[in-house]
Amino acid sequence: MNNKFDLVICTYKRPNTILKCLSSVVLNNLKPKSIIIIDQNFDNVTKDYVINFFFKNKIKNYKYFKNIKRRGLTISKNIAIKYCKSEHIFFLDDDIKINKLFFQNCLSVFNKFQCDGVSGVITNYQNEKFKNFFFHIFNYQEYRDNRYNFINYKKFISKKIFARKVYQVPGGITAFKRTIFNKVKFDEKLITHNYEDVDFNYRLKKIFKKNRLFISYNAMAEDLLTNNNKSKIETRVYFMRLLSLKYSNFKLSMFFYISLFGMLISKLISINFNDIFKMQRGYKKAKIKRIY
Repeated sequence: MNNKFDLVICTYKRPNTILKCLSSVVLNNLKPKSIIIIDQNFDNVTKDYVINFFFKNKIKNYKYFKNIKRRGLTISKNIAIKYCKSEHIFFLDDDIKINKLFFQNCLSVFNKFQCDGVSGVITNYQNEKFKNFFFHIFNYQEYRDNRYNFINYKKFISKKIFARKVYQVPGGITAFKRTIFNKVKFDEKLITHNYEDVDFNYRLKKIFKKNRLFISYNAMAEDLLTNNNKSKIETRVYFMRLLSLKYSNFKLSMFFYISLFGMLISKLISINFNDIFKMQRGYKKAKIKRIY
């Protein structure tokens, strides 16, 4: 197994959680060849915390960059990629804590399946059965995230299914082969932390013509903010609609409206009219905002 890999963490206003993230990295059985931090904060609180952490733990193989001129997650990730030299690049969100075998189990999937990207699983994802039931029925391809895999990872492991192909991998607990970035980068017009990973997955599959993305059920991680609803309903509809408008693809648009219909039905059944109005706002904002 080739253990040479780089780790990228982009951070903004989370000085305490990034230390917990880095602590879990230090405890891992495999260590990154280099750790690249992209700090988007105007102040130096996070920088002081992180540099002090590296000093205390005698970590010297890091690169620390401040990115305040052109802030945004996609921009920051593209900056970091330029400094990565290893075969694989891991991307962790600054609120993620990984288990001790996270890197090893992801790299094992790369070696076994010769894939382009591998994701781990969030083990503390809340199982809202009613909501997730509707999500699984009405969401397809680009609009179906990995909540099903997160919620059911123990079931797959019990059946001795330790990895399988998925339609997309999330942005904050994922590794990619470095060479794919010679042909595709993160879209810097999508500056917020929403659907930039979905957009990247979509373009990656279009360029390489094959879906070679996998999830490793043994590569476990914990979301330190433990909130399924970071992406609120208005924001979710906004970015879903923006994605369908960006590519003007019939199949993508069809899946968007199926997804939207499922969300609408679930809100009507739960008599949540406030969320329905929010969905409407998100839909209209995307039409106005259209970036391409």
